[in-house]
Amino acid sequence: MTNSTPCYIYLLNSFPNLSETFISDEIHCLLKQGVAIKVFSLHKPDLSTVHPNAKEILESGVVEYLDQPTPLKKLSSLLRLILINPSRLVSLLKLDVASWIKFEALGYLSKLTSTHPAHIHCHYAAHSSQIALVVNHCKDIPFSITTHGYDVFFEAPDNYDVLANYAQTIFTISNYNREYLLQHYQLNPAKLMTRYCGVDTAKFNTMAFKEINLNEPINILTVARLHPVKGHKILLKAAAELKTQYSWQLNFWFAGDGPLRNELEALAKQLNLTEHVHFLGNQSQDQVRELINNSHLFVLPSLSEGIPISLMEAMAGNTPVIGPNINGVPELIQNKKEGLLFEPGNVASLTDSICEIIKNHKQLNTITTNARLKVESVFSLEKNTLEKFSQYSNQ
Repeated sequence: MTNSTPCYIYLLNSFPNLSETFISDEIHCLLKQGVAIKVFSLHKPDLSTVHPNAKEILESGVVEYLDQPTPLKKLSSLLRLILINPSRLVSLLKLDVASWIKFEALGYLSKLTSTHPAHIHCHYAAHSSQIALVVNHCKDIPFSITTHGYDVFFEAPDNYDVLANYAQTIFTISNYNREYLLQHYQLNPAKLMTRYCGVDTAKFNTMAFKEINLNEPINILTVARLHPVKGHKILLKAAAELKTQYSWQLNFWFAGDGPLRNELEALAKQLNLTEHVHFLGNQSQDQVRELINNSHLFVLPSLSEGIPISLMEAMAGNTPVIGPNINGVPELIQNKKEGLLFEPGNVASLTDSICEIIKNHKQLNTITTNARLKVESVFSLEKNTLEKFSQYSNQ
């Protein structure tokens, strides 16, 4: 990048993570558009399995992992601030941010500002966002945040109002999340903007609708971390009900890994589903697309969600979808128009939805066509990424 090219920083808690394809896809999209991006990651995750877009970003050399600053580095930055702008230091000390984060951020200050960034963007109102807030306070570098789910409903920061006050924009991934933040925190509505995540629909162009034949195996796919919030136990119990009630040859494919794997495998065995449930472990994006292409139905049984990329991908791949009627999911799926919605945590509701899809399989082509059009028009990765970038870059 040249001195005349504005640099935009992505300051992230950890990059790249297998379950956060939306971050790598967003950065990859901007790099393809010629935007000068520098990625700083506070932590280095396991890189043994990396999605293609994330791999390209890593190979491009724009990612740097920040080492924990030494006490000397923190002290040096603090002394520099005292000498150059003591009033800014007084203001920083009054800022509602944990003291250890303030001093950690001071240790990162020279590194984060070395490229003279035009803007800092963070995903999640978490550790990285608190550091961006301190950097903004010290150097007046504007920053923005994309909030998702756990940082809205489960582990929201205590100083959300402070983050919103100083951030240029806080992006939410659904209108539901935006309304929730407005109702539960004293935030300025003008600072909150909904910007959907998205998928590259071109990567699913070769996928056609898969006809269900009741006399042949029916493949049902779910892609999610094996974590309690993802509701896999609900799906297994629904699978057991279906096995009892119908003679359909149902195969359930679980793509993803996590702390619940052993427990889920034990439950599948207990429910006599071992021959019907297949645990695939972590899968690359290419592998997930292949699984979608070979599936008759995609089910996401989550107990809590934003607007899942996995549902968007299945819809882009002309595969009927069933998702939970919760949070922002109805913004993606209108019930019985682009897919089916079930009551989260309700085994009977999920069982009924799967039955409805299978029994009415001859009418599914209309639903999958509607779903594909919805993703193309509203949840396009390039369109939504560039709209968000233009908002915080003022371009």
